[in-house]
Amino acid sequence: MINRFIKFLSSMKFVVLLLLIFAFSIGYATFIENDFGTDSAKALIYNTWWFELLLIILGISLILNMIKHKVFRKEKLAILTFHLSFILILVGAAITRYTGYEGMMQINKGESKNTFISDGVFLQIKVHDKDNQYSLDKNMYLSGITKKFDHTPILKNLFSNYFLVSNSDLKNNFSISYSDFETNIQDSVSKEISGIILSSSSNSEKKGTELSVNEFLHKDIFFGKEVRFKDVNFTVNNIQDSSVNFIFENDRVSCVSDYNISVSTMPPTGEPLIFMSGTEFEIKKMSLLTIKGNKYMFGDFSYNQDTVSYSISDNMDNSGNNPNRTIDELVLEVKVGNKTKKVNLRGRKGIPPSFTKFQLEDLYFTLSYGPKYYTLPFHVRLDSAEVDKYPGSENPSSYASQVTVIDGDNIFPFRIFMNNILNYRGFRFYQSNIDTETKNPQWTGLSVNHDWWGTLITYIGYSLMLLGMILSFFFKKTRFNTLSKKLNKLTKSTLIILFSLFSFSGFSQSNHNYLDSIEEYKINEGHSEKFERLLIQHDGRVKPISTFSSEIIRKVSRSEKIYNQTPSQVLLGIICYPEIWSNIPLLKIQNEQLLTELNSKNDLVSFNSLLNDDGIYIYYEETSSAFNKAESERSKREKELLKLWERINIFYSLKSTQIENSSLTIFPVKNIQKWTTKSPLKELKIPNEIVDSNRSINGLNLYFDILKFCNDKNNFEAADKLLIIIQKYQIDNGGDLIPSKWKLDLEIMYNKLNVFHKLFYFYFFSGLISLILLIFQMFYNNKWINKSIRIIKWIIISGIFIHTLGLIARWIISNHAPWTNGYEAMIYTVWATMLAGLIFSRKSDLTLSATTLVSSMLLLFTWISYLDPTITNVVPVLNSYWLMIHVSVIVSSYGFLIMGGFLGLLSLILMIFKSNKNKEIINSKISELTIINEKTLIIGLFMLTIGTFLGGVWANESWGRYWGWDPKETWALVSILVYAFILHMRFVPGLQGKYTFNLASVIGVYSVLMTYFGVNYLLSGLHSYAAGDKVSIPMSVWVSVLIVIIIAILAKLNNNKK
Repeated sequence: MINRFIKFLSSMKFVVLLLLIFAFSIGYATFIENDFGTDSAKALIYNTWWFELLLIILGISLILNMIKHKVFRKEKLAILTFHLSFILILVGAAITRYTGYEGMMQINKGESKNTFISDGVFLQIKVHDKDNQYSLDKNMYLSGITKKFDHTPILKNLFSNYFLVSNSDLKNNFSISYSDFETNIQDSVSKEISGIILSSSSNSEKKGTELSVNEFLHKDIFFGKEVRFKDVNFTVNNIQDSSVNFIFENDRVSCVSDYNISVSTMPPTGEPLIFMSGTEFEIKKMSLLTIKGNKYMFGDFSYNQDTVSYSISDNMDNSGNNPNRTIDELVLEVKVGNKTKKVNLRGRKGIPPSFTKFQLEDLYFTLSYGPKYYTLPFHVRLDSAEVDKYPGSENPSSYASQVTVIDGDNIFPFRIFMNNILNYRGFRFYQSNIDTETKNPQWTGLSVNHDWWGTLITYIGYSLMLLGMILSFFFKKTRFNTLSKKLNKLTKSTLIILFSLFSFSGFSQSNHNYLDSIEEYKINEGHSEKFERLLIQHDGRVKPISTFSSEIIRKVSRSEKIYNQTPSQVLLGIICYPEIWSNIPLLKIQNEQLLTELNSKNDLVSFNSLLNDDGIYIYYEETSSAFNKAESERSKREKELLKLWERINIFYSLKSTQIENSSLTIFPVKNIQKWTTKSPLKELKIPNEIVDSNRSINGLNLYFDILKFCNDKNNFEAADKLLIIIQKYQIDNGGDLIPSKWKLDLEIMYNKLNVFHKLFYFYFFSGLISLILLIFQMFYNNKWINKSIRIIKWIIISGIFIHTLGLIARWIISNHAPWTNGYEAMIYTVWATMLAGLIFSRKSDLTLSATTLVSSMLLLFTWISYLDPTITNVVPVLNSYWLMIHVSVIVSSYGFLIMGGFLGLLSLILMIFKSNKNKEIINSKISELTIINEKTLIIGLFMLTIGTFLGGVWANESWGRYWGWDPKETWALVSILVYAFILHMRFVPGLQGKYTFNLASVIGVYSVLMTYFGVNYLLSGLHSYAAGDKVSIPMSVWVSVLIVIIIAILAKLNNNKK
């Protein structure tokens, strides 16, 4: 029985099943986190007993498989090292989970602290009987979505919030059990009328306005009661003799009495009304009643107030993006002997706990729900807090805290900033947030982590993993080298393949009525090229106008070049001739309904077409309404209106430049980082032959006035001279912000060449021609075809070289590695994909041609999805050398994995067209592609794993936590598990064979797409700097899934026949 159980645990079927369960669980958790917050994901998955059990069993199965496959041998050192690393990583994670802790310390300037608030939430229990005390800090993982089994027998102890704490060491036994948990509590006060309030003066010597507020007596007359007030009895809904009886019915108050009553309204509007005894009459608020010589004011009703608490949302996201986040309430049942008391505790992550104290029998309880305080063995004093910003921008470039560590006689200063942590006595301090409300920050927020042993063991695991991967390429008895030997034995064979030609339609103008006018006033291209060399400070960068104009026109029209004019020509045209360009269709709209309403024949509309006869934006009300809605509540039309509003504002800012000078900050101010839009003529030192320098006119406006004059005369001598003067002014006053001439030339050339846009055509046609030549080679193997294949191969290699130069140029221009946003990551992924194809092209020319085609499709995606190619500054957390190491490795892995998926798809297509006549050739080619595919996936998986765990090192070195279940790192782990499953399928009966492997490699690509695009655009997390607007899954994804299913079915059916 035991042997059978061990055999089951060590079976590869069981291991791959665990991998899939693990992958599905953590992937599902990211969607829970997105909808309900990190705490909910921890409560439902990450911190549950079954998830811990899953990891323990996975570790045991891994050890048993290592024993089963006899990897404890010298020749299998690579495999042993690699798999042993996962055991150490699991052990390190367990130590971190049970011994590590973290929290937040907020320190005011000049303050010393030795405590910090925990990141986790605890139920803190202190109970004493005056002689002995019981204490417990219970880490809580509660959620509003795990409540459904709270009171279900058996299940409540397995899958719910339920818990029980009991103790019998004090004078009386006690227990504290879970009763209920509500998230995002909101209190509502209900008011019910219970009577009326009468007021009367306590000072008979004063009258009216002479009385102060404190000189009034107030009396509540409740329903059904009789109350005596200054010698007069009063009732409400309880008629009594010798009383003044008020009757409240249907929101109306009437009065009947045995006394004569004088009634005046307040303020007085006339003589008082006198009602004789026995007469029923209606009275209203602020009525003054005179009864037996006493005056009474009916001022208001009495109310019974009842506070009702209710949950407004199950979303426990604490990131600041959750408008419904309030406070949570834990309801406990405390029992001592036979007495029971219900206790409501309120708290949540990030809010200091409040304590509830009470006595039950002879036990004294102190309870709280929320974070707890940890105490440091030393003090930290904040000397100063600093926020550095990019020049001319409000965007922060760095946060920093100058602190002093005080530990007895050991006192030393330390500067904490992004990616530079204070590590002292096992505690790590990371710059988390800072006061940004004031010019000189008055406080700082430090993230604190304590996990020495867990970090050490995990780092050892990471190191062994890296060593194992390296050894896998050099040891003979590894899967990678076995595949290389198989590939060398394969003979060249024929390939028959079907392919489709894609045609792309360029931008066309359907209406030429306006083209004549813009052609007539077109700015001379030679002068616009000189204008492009002017510098402008924009979005924290000093850049040439060439870059600025490209960015602006791209944002407005989504085009690189329009109406046969360069971006700088269009920019100058809008500024100099706003009345003409306001009628030119230039603003992009991607909503058919809006285009129909505006009678647009293409997807561009003019500025004036969006205004009514009064010059008011026709969609103003609808746009204002969309602004006030949450992102998830906006329709596609509303989202497009908001984008259109941004484009309108950009265009209006340009057309109003000569009036408001709001767009072009081209004039540096000496010794000041921020540039301006204005400069007096005297400072520019303009010669009198150009203009009288005493004129009160801004230099920028002067330039545009002269440019218009020169353009009309087709003589740009004066405008060219003025540009030279402005350029000299920039150099003389810009200081260190002025880029060197070679760097300026490089950026302008980068903009003109538009390398990555043109590489799409280059890769597509070269890959297509290469594929066609390879097909002909199978039928006509002559020298001309062979030579042509070699030539096209070198052409493709030259494209890779140009691609490399483009990335280097972007790196130099931006001053950071070119993979910090969606566009850069995509062009880098394409480069890595091409590199992978080039590496394996030595064994198969088909691999390079297929890779080139798939790379062109990836570049096409960056084009049609409008990924923004703007060069931007990095956010502070990315300003680190770890960016280059971590991101470059992990994004490169995407290239290998995507290439593997495409090779798998190609193999499936070959299976569809396999026949008895070509079976031998096709099978040979499928074997070749499958081997290359597996080698590609091995490299991709190695790089993905290294990149992911290098990200963990970066996280630990930056904010003291190497793993936090952020959706980005979680989905990277999902992809690792998916590809680990794919590469181990060969050990599982029923999952072996080329068809299954190639199909799995195609399906695996979707986990890669989810890791990058899905997390950024569908989920939320710490990697917000890479995110875009949240969107639904594009239709193209579902179409691709359908195509893969059809190809897989056809390949399976045909492959089984042959």
